Amino acid sequence: MKIAFISYEFPPETAYGGVATYVFQATKMLAERGNQVEVFCPSLTKDDYTSSENGLLVHRIKSNRENFNHAIVAKFTERHNAVNFDLVESPEYGADGLEVFKKFPQLTSVIKTHTPTYLLEIINPGYEPDTVSKIKMVLGAVRRFNLKLLDKKPYIKEQDEEYHIAQQAHFITTPSKSLGEIVAKDWHINKKKIILQPYPYVPTQQLLDIEIKRPTTKNVTFVGRLEIRKGLVILKDAIPQILKQDPEIIFNFVGKPMYSPNPRYNMEEYLKHHLKGYEKNLKFHGLMNLSSMAEVLKTSAVCVFPSIWENFPNVCLESMSAGRAIVGTYSGGMAEQLADGAGVLIPPSDANAITDAVLKLIKDPDLCVQLGKTARKKVLEVYNSKVIGDMMESQYQSMINQVHAKS
Repeated sequence: MKIAFISYEFPPETAYGGVATYVFQATKMLAERGNQVEVFCPSLTKDDYTSSENGLLVHRIKSNRENFNHAIVAKFTERHNAVNFDLVESPEYGADGLEVFKKFPQLTSVIKTHTPTYLLEIINPGYEPDTVSKIKMVLGAVRRFNLKLLDKKPYIKEQDEEYHIAQQAHFITTPSKSLGEIVAKDWHINKKKIILQPYPYVPTQQLLDIEIKRPTTKNVTFVGRLEIRKGLVILKDAIPQILKQDPEIIFNFVGKPMYSPNPRYNMEEYLKHHLKGYEKNLKFHGLMNLSSMAEVLKTSAVCVFPSIWENFPNVCLESMSAGRAIVGTYSGGMAEQLADGAGVLIPPSDANAITDAVLKLIKDPDLCVQLGKTARKKVLEVYNSKVIGDMMESQYQSMINQVHAKS
């Protein structure tokens, strides 16, 4: 197949998070399987250029987030005229492929859902759009001659480019059943158009080299952005309860501090403020590369991810690969990742449930070993490149056939 990916996020210049990780791994995997794959992404520092990377062509167009989905159209048109792509994929986040989808309505188009902006605003109270999103909102309001649209008010999907790209696309793929159901309901999309497609995941050897054995520490580790939607406000309430019963437990926090419920503090400062007296039990490591994070996981007995909601978090897959015992919430994709004995699932926003689950695992090292082995086995058997690659190719071919049949 001849497949194009349009994504503002792509390594190395715009490797901002999960979208970049997915696009990098998926395109590399599909190219290695013999498909012709081309990526259309931005260049922030250089003029337009094309390079060959990991068996695929990468076209970088000088642009920023504000104008990317328009700036990419000319180069995509040039390449499509030369290649005649079978399928084009874009994330819903940022509506990166919207203008290309509009220009080529007969080309099989797919959006991969990650987490729409409107949903981030719901699950992350206090979330504010980044500067580029604000600029887009202003430009949209000006185009509609209605500056009142900038007032803070309930979500209106018709004013959302991410909604419009979902309507424009022939198909929507989702890593988790949970996100697919949410998008279908909120955006009034026929569920037949939405297809389950987990992310491919290839663990690093450093994670796989971590020995799965009875824990010799009482370290409990959180990995991810330190922000509200990750459940840290609830974890803050659970920590005193846990330490009251076992004061030897150490809590590791790996990730960049973001905003907290109190505008005076970022989340690290907020946790320290509310957990005064427990300083010796708290370690904040900041943002770490995967190699350094692996060292923290190596000395961890338990990982805890008390998110309010998650799509399909890489941090959970990384901890599963490391063979750690994991406590996660069943609100979102972690319910699928940790199902079948790969972890302990608890309700979101429940400090007592966090307390009970963490203490149970700390007191039962054999259960930690059992969960760790099951978790690593699941990562290697369910999310590997062969399984997900076969799935993606089969689904893509079916999509292409369906679109052609209607032409």
